[in-house]
Amino acid sequence: MSKKEVPIYTPAELEYIEFNHLACLRFHYRLPSPHKLPKNGELFTGLTLEQAKDTVAFLQQYIQHTEAALSSSSNMKH
Repeated sequence: MSKKEVPIYTPAELEYIEFNHLACLRFHYRLPSPHKLPKNGELFTGLTLEQAKDTVAFLQQYIQHTEAALSSSSNMKH
């Protein structure tokens, strides 16, 4: 069985926001010319250790905030 090669790109910067009760992540890539990201979506984003830690911290905060909001909203309805 042969493995298909999939390009891995590390973002230069990550942006995190909460919008409409969703955790949103934007990856900013800075690629030297003439490199471009594949258009068919066949790529992986590789995070550095620091980027992974920041992402986990954001997601943990998002989960806690959203669960608390859902819990208080549920309590108000009863």
